Amino acid sequence: HRANLRRIEVRHKGTMASVPWHRVPWHRAYHGIAHPAQRAALAVACTAPRDDLGGMTNDLAASFLERSRYYLGLEYPGKIRLALTAMPADRLWHRANASSNSAGNLVLHLAGNVRQWIVSGVGGAPDVRRRDAEFAARDGAELGPLLATLDAACVDAVAVFDRLDATALAESRLIQGRRTTVFAAIYHVVEHFSGHTGQLIMMAKAAAPSGAVRFYDDTGGLARPLFLPAGMSDAPPPATAPSHPVGGTGTLQ
Repeated sequence: HRANLRRIEVRHKGTMASVPWHRVPWHRAYHGIAHPAQRAALAVACTAPRDDLGGMTNDLAASFLERSRYYLGLEYPGKIRLALTAMPADRLWHRANASSNSAGNLVLHLAGNVRQWIVSGVGGAPDVRRRDAEFAARDGAELGPLLATLDAACVDAVAVFDRLDATALAESRLIQGRRTTVFAAIYHVVEHFSGHTGQLIMMAKAAAPSGAVRFYDDTGGLARPLFLPAGMSDAPPPATAPSHPVGGTGTLQ
């Protein structure tokens, strides 16, 4: 048996059925789940304040947006900047072979993806992306202007997140010909950015002097992030007590 954000699967007379949360009395669903951790999660989800995302609490939605701001606005761009700064300049547009992308291609691709999915798809700005051009480029800007392009896209994406409320995460969007939700679009962009950040780090480590790409200071046994501004932590803010809905309008504010 398993539960998710929108529906719950329960067994009735030997048959599995997937039904919406609001049509299942939560105490019956609770006793239909064998695993203790899943039963605990269901009890929390069904008794906490909910928005239109089918069971996500308002505080959880706020935390999701906060972590999305952090990863797209700070950690991933910070790691990319640190890694590519350590890489020799003549390797920025180097391709390992004809079918591979350069680091420069991947930075253009990340900026294009963020703009199309978040700034345009979620935020409503005009979509002017040329995805094929991101991969076709064989040379281009130096590292500084290239990173500025990426940073600008991430800043604009964070500004869109700042205008969202909990209910808006459930709204439908048509992006790149795909029907999706705001929540799913953000989730996609963050995981997509993470994957290419890993690629760029590997490329930089392969080209840079040994030990030049380093993200943490382990002095004293603590992993202090070097990719963040001085004094800033990578830990999420402390959890707060259940609150009123973040917004509830279901629209961008």
